[in-house]
Amino acid sequence: NHLRPHHLDAGYRWACSRAAPAGDAGGLPSAATVPSGGQAGEEDEESGSSHGSSPGSLSSSAEALEALLPSKDDDRASAAAAAAAEPRPQATPQPTAWQKLADGIVTNFLPIALSTGLGLGVLMPEVGAAAAQTSLQTYIVIAIFITSGLQIKRGEALQALSSTGSVGYGLLSILFLSPLLLSPIALLAPLQPQSLALGLAVFFAMPTALSSGITMTQTMGGNVAMAILLTVTSNMLAVFTVPYMLPHLLGSAASGFSLDSMALLKQLVMMVMLPTMLGAVLRGSVARIGDAVDANKRFLSCFSAACLAAVPWMQVSRAMLQDTTGLSVASVAASAGLGVALHLSLLVLNIGAVRALNLGRNAGSAVEQLKIQQAVVLLASQKTLPVAVTVLTQLSVSMGSAVGLGAMSVVFSHLSQIVVDSFLVAWWIKRYGRIGERGDPFSATTPTLSAVPHAPSKPA
Repeated sequence: NHLRPHHLDAGYRWACSRAAPAGDAGGLPSAATVPSGGQAGEEDEESGSSHGSSPGSLSSSAEALEALLPSKDDDRASAAAAAAAEPRPQATPQPTAWQKLADGIVTNFLPIALSTGLGLGVLMPEVGAAAAQTSLQTYIVIAIFITSGLQIKRGEALQALSSTGSVGYGLLSILFLSPLLLSPIALLAPLQPQSLALGLAVFFAMPTALSSGITMTQTMGGNVAMAILLTVTSNMLAVFTVPYMLPHLLGSAASGFSLDSMALLKQLVMMVMLPTMLGAVLRGSVARIGDAVDANKRFLSCFSAACLAAVPWMQVSRAMLQDTTGLSVASVAASAGLGVALHLSLLVLNIGAVRALNLGRNAGSAVEQLKIQQAVVLLASQKTLPVAVTVLTQLSVSMGSAVGLGAMSVVFSHLSQIVVDSFLVAWWIKRYGRIGERGDPFSATTPTLSAVPHAPSKPA
């Protein structure tokens, strides 16, 4: 309706030129045969009709122009073809029930392995006691520390050595805070027989655990170098601090107590330092070993957890076969409950101190700071079983056969702390992700244990 006759006439000439070549008798007239505006005017004067002004010419021009323009159906077909040609994103396959079960087992492998070892030790103590009579436990501990040494990275080792504040607080808590605060509480507990309380007092005066803390730090991706540094240093210093501190804590119960410092130092060197150095040297000298270790972190963590579970399995089995005269289920449960309560209080103390002191703030990033903090909390909250059993053996001069009951209290306290910490590690993995394996799920502005946000469920 808005087109003028001369507009349609120009469109008609253009359509004719596109539709057929000049001189094609069967097609539309060419642009050359269409009269111009001036010629059309002259012909109108002479013959009274022309292509530029007659109704027939206008209608044919509009039809020719419309035939060359794309229709709505053509637009829809082109859009559909373009949409079909675009690559569609493939849907992410959902994990099957078996895959979810396997992932849950791997995530919670440490508490599952420990619970299995405890059950076997209680139900079939003969097998575990027989294994304890061999050198199997020594080789298991050596395997744990070789595996730990394989996972020490140069950057983590330098961070551990430079974090003097974290190392200093860890040693202070292990060697002084926990003995001075928890051992007197254990001695005041109304446990019967009294040797159960004495066993707890000895246990909480010991240095950090030889293998469980390192294994758990390794499982959640913490700073393994910091864990090993605290383990080796605290146990070596305990050779000199425990013999002088324990008589003051235990009083008359420690009469006749002595500790072979050189024998204990030799044991630490052979079972802890040398295996750790061997693993670290292998990783640093052979590049393929380091790549293989990094590619199989979950397998190595499960292997270390299985080795760790074998140690309390043998110890519980041996304790179940000892003379338990005068010991009831209620007294054992009370002793284990007190051990759990003291361990939880130590965890709360160390977590609060780590947050208040902002330990690891010079680590370079929020992720590295969290690695150091988790290692300090775990290692400063755990106690070693072999050294505690050695000390109780030395106390047999004054305790007599009651040493066996004290050793049982120590075994169950050690086992309970491992179970509690294994669930804590599993919760940390679920909340924050396995550090170093699931990317960087941490905010640089919230580096502490209590303020780190949740990790993404499926990071790239």
